[in-house]
Amino acid sequence: MSDGSRRFLHALTPGLRRALVSLSWMALISGFVAMLTSLYALPTGNEFRLGPVIVSAYIAALAFLALLLLTLLLSGAVLLLLDVRYLLMLMLGITASVATVHGLAGVTASVWPDWVAQGSLRIDYDPATPEVLRISGGMPSDLDRRVAAFLDSLSPAQRHHLEWIDLASEGGQLRAMVRTVGVLRAHGLTQMRAAGPCLSACALMWLMGERRVVLPGGSIGFHAPSTTRGEDAAALSVAVEEFVFCESGDPILARAAAWWPSSSMFMVDSFWLAERGMIGKSTQACHLQLPA
Repeated sequence: MSDGSRRFLHALTPGLRRALVSLSWMALISGFVAMLTSLYALPTGNEFRLGPVIVSAYIAALAFLALLLLTLLLSGAVLLLLDVRYLLMLMLGITASVATVHGLAGVTASVWPDWVAQGSLRIDYDPATPEVLRISGGMPSDLDRRVAAFLDSLSPAQRHHLEWIDLASEGGQLRAMVRTVGVLRAHGLTQMRAAGPCLSACALMWLMGERRVVLPGGSIGFHAPSTTRGEDAAALSVAVEEFVFCESGDPILARAAAWWPSSSMFMVDSFWLAERGMIGKSTQACHLQLPA
Protein backbone atom coordinates (compact mmCIF):
# COMPACT_ATOMS: atom_id res chain seq x y z
CA MET A 1 0.00 0.00 0.00
CA SER A 2 1.38 3.45 -0.85
CA ASP A 3 2.28 5.94 1.91
CA GLY A 4 -0.43 8.35 0.78
CA SER A 5 -3.09 5.68 0.86
CA ARG A 6 -1.89 4.43 4.27
CA ARG A 7 -2.02 7.94 5.77
CA PHE A 8 -5.51 8.41 4.35
CA LEU A 9 -6.75 5.13 5.86
CA HIS A 10 -5.22 5.84 9.28
CA ALA A 11 -6.99 9.20 9.31
CA LEU A 12 -10.34 7.42 9.04
CA THR A 13 -12.32 5.77 11.80
CA PRO A 14 -12.00 1.95 11.89
CA GLY A 15 -15.63 1.55 10.84
CA LEU A 16 -15.24 3.77 7.78
CA ARG A 17 -11.99 2.03 6.84
CA ARG A 18 -13.72 -1.34 6.87
CA ALA A 19 -16.66 0.07 4.91
CA LEU A 20 -14.42 1.47 2.16
CA VAL A 21 -12.45 -1.75 1.81
CA SER A 22 -15.67 -3.79 1.77
CA LEU A 23 -17.21 -1.51 -0.86
CA SER A 24 -14.14 -1.90 -3.05
CA TRP A 25 -14.29 -5.69 -2.88
CA MET A 26 -18.05 -5.73 -3.42
CA ALA A 27 -17.64 -3.51 -6.48
CA LEU A 28 -15.06 -5.86 -7.95
CA ILE A 29 -17.12 -8.97 -7.21
CA SER A 30 -20.32 -7.50 -8.66
CA GLY A 31 -18.47 -6.43 -11.80
CA PHE A 32 -17.21 -9.95 -12.40
CA VAL A 33 -20.56 -11.50 -11.56
CA ALA A 34 -22.02 -9.26 -14.26
CA MET A 35 -19.40 -10.37 -16.75
CA LEU A 36 -19.72 -14.09 -15.98
CA THR A 37 -23.52 -14.11 -16.04
CA SER A 38 -23.54 -12.23 -19.33
CA LEU A 39 -21.10 -14.73 -20.84
CA TYR A 40 -23.34 -17.58 -19.69
CA ALA A 41 -26.46 -15.88 -21.00
CA LEU A 42 -25.01 -14.77 -24.32
CA PRO A 43 -23.21 -17.61 -26.13
CA THR A 44 -22.13 -16.58 -29.58
CA GLY A 45 -25.08 -16.54 -31.95
CA ASN A 46 -27.52 -17.78 -29.32
CA GLU A 47 -29.56 -15.40 -27.16
CA PHE A 48 -32.16 -17.80 -25.84
CA ARG A 49 -31.45 -17.41 -22.11
CA LEU A 50 -33.16 -14.07 -21.50
CA GLY A 51 -34.79 -14.83 -18.18
CA PRO A 52 -33.35 -14.62 -14.65
CA VAL A 53 -29.73 -14.80 -15.82
CA ILE A 54 -30.04 -11.60 -17.85
CA VAL A 55 -31.76 -9.87 -14.95
CA SER A 56 -28.95 -10.92 -12.59
CA ALA A 57 -26.34 -9.59 -15.02
CA TYR A 58 -28.07 -6.22 -15.18
CA ILE A 59 -28.36 -6.08 -11.39
CA ALA A 60 -24.71 -6.99 -10.92
CA ALA A 61 -23.55 -4.36 -13.41
CA LEU A 62 -25.72 -1.69 -11.80
CA ALA A 63 -24.52 -2.76 -8.35
CA PHE A 64 -20.93 -2.36 -9.47
CA LEU A 65 -21.54 1.16 -10.75
CA ALA A 66 -23.44 2.16 -7.61
CA LEU A 67 -20.81 0.71 -5.26
CA LEU A 68 -18.02 2.30 -7.25
CA LEU A 69 -19.70 5.70 -7.13
CA LEU A 70 -20.34 5.40 -3.39
CA THR A 71 -16.74 4.37 -2.73
CA LEU A 72 -15.37 7.27 -4.75
CA LEU A 73 -17.65 9.75 -3.02
CA LEU A 74 -16.71 8.54 0.47
CA SER A 75 -12.98 8.32 -0.15
CA GLY A 76 -12.55 11.29 -2.44
CA ALA A 77 -10.96 8.82 -4.88
CA VAL A 78 -7.79 8.72 -2.75
CA LEU A 79 -8.21 5.11 -1.64
CA LEU A 80 -8.73 3.78 -5.14
CA LEU A 81 -6.34 6.03 -6.99
CA LEU A 82 -3.33 5.91 -4.64
CA ASP A 83 -3.30 2.18 -3.98
CA VAL A 84 -2.24 0.08 -6.96
CA ARG A 85 -4.29 -2.92 -5.85
CA TYR A 86 -7.51 -0.97 -5.66
CA LEU A 87 -6.73 0.83 -8.89
CA LEU A 88 -6.40 -2.59 -10.56
CA MET A 89 -9.70 -3.65 -8.99
CA LEU A 90 -11.31 -0.50 -10.33
CA MET A 91 -10.03 -1.08 -13.88
CA LEU A 92 -11.07 -4.75 -13.92
CA GLY A 93 -14.51 -3.98 -12.53
CA ILE A 94 -15.14 -1.22 -15.06
CA THR A 95 -14.02 -3.48 -17.91
CA ALA A 96 -16.31 -6.28 -16.75
CA SER A 97 -19.36 -4.05 -16.35
CA VAL A 98 -18.84 -2.19 -19.62
CA ALA A 99 -18.57 -5.53 -21.43
CA THR A 100 -21.75 -6.68 -19.73
CA VAL A 101 -23.77 -3.58 -20.59
CA HIS A 102 -22.50 -3.64 -24.18
CA GLY A 103 -23.39 -7.31 -24.61
CA LEU A 104 -26.85 -6.93 -23.10
CA ALA A 105 -27.54 -3.90 -25.26
CA GLY A 106 -26.65 -5.98 -28.32
CA VAL A 107 -29.10 -8.68 -27.31
CA THR A 108 -31.85 -6.14 -26.72
CA ALA A 109 -31.27 -4.80 -30.23
CA SER A 110 -31.26 -8.29 -31.73
CA VAL A 111 -34.48 -9.29 -30.01
CA TRP A 112 -36.38 -6.11 -30.80
CA PRO A 113 -35.07 -4.75 -34.13
CA ASP A 114 -36.55 -1.61 -35.64
CA TRP A 115 -38.11 -3.44 -38.58
CA VAL A 116 -40.42 -5.48 -36.34
CA ALA A 117 -43.32 -3.04 -36.13
CA GLN A 118 -44.62 -3.95 -32.70
CA GLY A 119 -48.40 -3.71 -32.41
CA SER A 120 -48.87 -3.02 -36.12
CA LEU A 121 -49.65 -5.93 -38.42
CA ARG A 122 -48.08 -5.87 -41.87
CA ILE A 123 -48.79 -8.29 -44.69
CA ASP A 124 -46.48 -7.78 -47.65
CA TYR A 125 -46.09 -9.25 -51.11
CA ASP A 126 -43.24 -8.20 -53.39
CA PRO A 127 -43.44 -9.20 -57.09
CA ALA A 128 -39.63 -9.37 -57.06
CA THR A 129 -39.93 -12.39 -54.73
CA PRO A 130 -43.24 -13.90 -55.88
CA GLU A 131 -42.80 -17.04 -53.79
CA VAL A 132 -42.91 -15.18 -50.44
CA LEU A 133 -45.72 -13.70 -48.36
CA ARG A 134 -44.46 -11.70 -45.37
CA ILE A 135 -46.30 -11.31 -42.07
CA SER A 136 -44.74 -8.97 -39.51
CA GLY A 137 -45.76 -6.91 -36.52
CA GLY A 138 -48.47 -7.85 -34.07
CA MET A 139 -51.04 -10.60 -34.54
CA PRO A 140 -54.47 -9.07 -33.84
CA SER A 141 -57.72 -10.92 -33.19
CA ASP A 142 -58.77 -10.52 -36.84
CA LEU A 143 -55.48 -11.79 -38.25
CA ASP A 144 -57.15 -14.67 -40.09
CA ARG A 145 -59.64 -12.39 -41.82
CA ARG A 146 -56.97 -9.91 -42.85
CA VAL A 147 -54.69 -12.61 -44.22
CA ALA A 148 -57.62 -14.17 -46.12
CA ALA A 149 -58.57 -10.77 -47.56
CA PHE A 150 -54.98 -10.11 -48.62
CA LEU A 151 -54.71 -13.47 -50.35
CA ASP A 152 -58.00 -12.85 -52.13
CA SER A 153 -56.62 -9.53 -53.38
CA LEU A 154 -53.81 -11.32 -55.22
CA SER A 155 -54.28 -12.61 -58.72
CA PRO A 156 -54.58 -16.38 -59.28
CA ALA A 157 -51.11 -16.35 -60.85
CA GLN A 158 -49.62 -14.59 -57.82
CA ARG A 159 -51.25 -17.02 -55.39
CA HIS A 160 -50.02 -19.92 -57.51
CA HIS A 161 -46.39 -18.81 -57.12
CA LEU A 162 -46.54 -18.41 -53.33
CA GLU A 163 -44.51 -21.02 -51.46
CA TRP A 164 -43.22 -19.47 -48.23
CA ILE A 165 -44.63 -17.50 -45.32
CA ASP A 166 -41.90 -15.28 -43.86
CA LEU A 167 -42.58 -14.40 -40.23
CA ALA A 168 -41.18 -11.58 -38.09
CA SER A 169 -43.62 -10.87 -35.30
CA GLU A 170 -43.71 -10.29 -31.56
CA GLY A 171 -46.82 -12.46 -31.43
CA GLY A 172 -50.36 -11.68 -30.39
CA GLN A 173 -53.68 -13.53 -30.33
CA LEU A 174 -53.09 -17.28 -30.16
CA ARG A 175 -56.54 -18.33 -31.37
CA ALA A 176 -56.37 -15.91 -34.29
CA MET A 177 -52.98 -17.38 -35.21
CA VAL A 178 -54.41 -20.93 -35.22
CA ARG A 179 -57.28 -19.81 -37.47
CA THR A 180 -54.76 -18.09 -39.75
CA VAL A 181 -52.78 -21.30 -40.16
CA GLY A 182 -56.04 -22.90 -41.32
CA VAL A 183 -56.52 -20.12 -43.88
CA LEU A 184 -52.97 -20.56 -45.17
CA ARG A 185 -53.31 -24.32 -45.40
CA ALA A 186 -56.51 -23.88 -47.41
CA HIS A 187 -54.37 -22.00 -49.94
CA GLY A 188 -51.66 -24.66 -49.88
CA LEU A 189 -49.27 -22.49 -47.85
CA THR A 190 -47.66 -24.68 -45.21
CA GLN A 191 -43.98 -23.65 -45.32
CA MET A 192 -42.84 -21.20 -42.63
CA ARG A 193 -39.61 -19.22 -42.36
CA ALA A 194 -38.48 -17.12 -39.41
CA ALA A 195 -37.14 -14.06 -41.21
CA GLY A 196 -36.54 -12.15 -37.98
CA PRO A 197 -37.46 -12.53 -34.32
CA CYS A 198 -40.60 -14.71 -34.28
CA LEU A 199 -41.98 -14.62 -30.77
CA SER A 200 -44.82 -16.05 -28.71
CA ALA A 201 -47.79 -16.90 -30.98
CA CYS A 202 -45.53 -16.37 -34.00
CA ALA A 203 -43.18 -19.09 -32.71
CA LEU A 204 -46.09 -21.53 -32.46
CA MET A 205 -47.22 -20.54 -35.96
CA TRP A 206 -43.73 -21.31 -37.25
CA LEU A 207 -43.81 -24.63 -35.41
CA MET A 208 -47.10 -25.52 -37.13
CA GLY A 209 -45.47 -25.29 -40.55
CA GLU A 210 -45.11 -28.42 -42.65
CA ARG A 211 -41.61 -27.24 -43.46
CA ARG A 212 -39.71 -24.91 -41.13
CA VAL A 213 -36.65 -22.74 -41.81
CA VAL A 214 -34.83 -20.06 -39.81
CA LEU A 215 -33.23 -17.48 -42.10
CA PRO A 216 -30.05 -15.59 -41.16
CA GLY A 217 -31.04 -13.11 -38.49
CA GLY A 218 -34.10 -15.13 -37.57
CA SER A 219 -34.78 -16.49 -34.10
CA ILE A 220 -37.64 -18.10 -32.23
CA GLY A 221 -38.90 -17.03 -28.81
CA PHE A 222 -41.37 -18.74 -26.51
CA HIS A 223 -43.25 -17.80 -23.37
CA ALA A 224 -46.52 -18.71 -21.69
CA PRO A 225 -49.57 -17.89 -23.82
CA SER A 226 -51.54 -14.81 -22.88
CA THR A 227 -55.18 -15.33 -22.01
CA THR A 228 -58.30 -13.27 -22.51
CA ARG A 229 -61.10 -12.91 -20.00
CA GLY A 230 -62.82 -16.20 -19.31
CA GLU A 231 -60.02 -18.39 -20.68
CA ASP A 232 -58.51 -21.15 -18.57
CA ALA A 233 -54.83 -20.20 -18.47
CA ALA A 234 -53.70 -23.58 -17.13
CA ALA A 235 -55.62 -25.54 -19.77
CA LEU A 236 -54.23 -23.31 -22.51
CA SER A 237 -50.67 -23.79 -21.27
CA VAL A 238 -51.14 -27.57 -21.08
CA ALA A 239 -52.36 -27.63 -24.70
CA VAL A 240 -49.32 -25.62 -25.82
CA GLU A 241 -46.93 -27.80 -23.81
CA GLU A 242 -48.33 -31.01 -25.32
CA PHE A 243 -48.10 -29.63 -28.86
CA VAL A 244 -44.54 -28.31 -28.52
CA PHE A 245 -43.36 -31.53 -26.88
CA CYS A 246 -44.99 -33.58 -29.65
CA GLU A 247 -43.19 -31.51 -32.30
CA SER A 248 -39.82 -31.18 -30.58
CA GLY A 249 -39.51 -34.09 -28.16
CA ASP A 250 -37.81 -31.59 -25.85
CA PRO A 251 -39.42 -31.25 -22.40
CA ILE A 252 -37.44 -28.10 -21.61
CA LEU A 253 -38.67 -26.28 -24.70
CA ALA A 254 -42.21 -27.54 -24.13
CA ARG A 255 -42.20 -26.23 -20.57
CA ALA A 256 -40.79 -22.89 -21.67
CA ALA A 257 -43.40 -22.46 -24.39
CA ALA A 258 -46.17 -23.15 -21.90
CA TRP A 259 -44.99 -21.65 -18.63
CA TRP A 260 -42.09 -19.23 -19.23
CA PRO A 261 -42.97 -15.83 -17.65
CA SER A 262 -44.56 -13.52 -20.19
CA SER A 263 -42.35 -10.66 -18.99
CA SER A 264 -39.38 -12.24 -20.79
CA MET A 265 -38.69 -14.64 -23.63
CA PHE A 266 -37.06 -18.07 -24.00
CA MET A 267 -35.05 -17.42 -27.17
CA VAL A 268 -33.66 -20.12 -29.46
CA ASP A 269 -31.76 -19.85 -32.72
CA SER A 270 -31.33 -22.09 -35.74
CA PHE A 271 -28.39 -24.02 -34.23
CA TRP A 272 -30.34 -24.86 -31.09
CA LEU A 273 -33.40 -25.89 -33.13
CA ALA A 274 -31.36 -27.97 -35.58
CA GLU A 275 -29.84 -29.97 -32.71
CA ARG A 276 -33.38 -31.01 -31.78
CA GLY A 277 -34.47 -31.85 -35.32
CA MET A 278 -36.92 -28.97 -35.56
CA ILE A 279 -35.54 -27.50 -38.78
CA GLY A 280 -36.85 -28.97 -42.00
CA LYS A 281 -39.92 -31.06 -42.71
CA SER A 282 -42.53 -31.83 -40.07
CA THR A 283 -44.58 -35.02 -40.03
CA GLN A 284 -47.67 -32.91 -39.23
CA ALA A 285 -48.66 -35.61 -36.76
CA CYS A 286 -49.02 -33.07 -33.94
CA HIS A 287 -51.92 -30.67 -33.56
CA LEU A 288 -52.44 -27.67 -31.33
CA GLN A 289 -55.81 -28.37 -29.74
CA LEU A 290 -56.88 -25.26 -27.86
CA PRO A 291 -59.48 -25.67 -25.11
CA ALA A 292 -62.96 -24.43 -25.98
